[in-house]
Amino acid sequence: MIRAVIDANVFVSATLVEGTPPAQIIDAWQDGKFELITSAIIIKEIKRVIYYPKVRRRSPYSEKEIEELLALLERKSTRTLEELKLEIVR
Repeated sequence: MIRAVIDANVFVSATLVEGTPPAQIIDAWQDGKFELITSAIIIKEIKRVIYYPKVRRRSPYSEKEIEELLALLERKSTRTLEELKLEIVR
């Protein structure tokens, strides 16, 4: 199975407009098409940015839906405890 690290901005962008490439990436993860690798730092950044007033105003998702998505991220992603050394693919 593919293992991927997703930038916090991609995750946050996925909550702004449904059907966009970032949203499709998160949908694919939720469907089990790849294993999402995260770290405490990435999750902290997502939580910080996703609650910016400007981001919340633009999001079609309710507060409860955002909380459920964040809980899923905590539960379903694979966390690394050490610094990630990545081969970046663009």
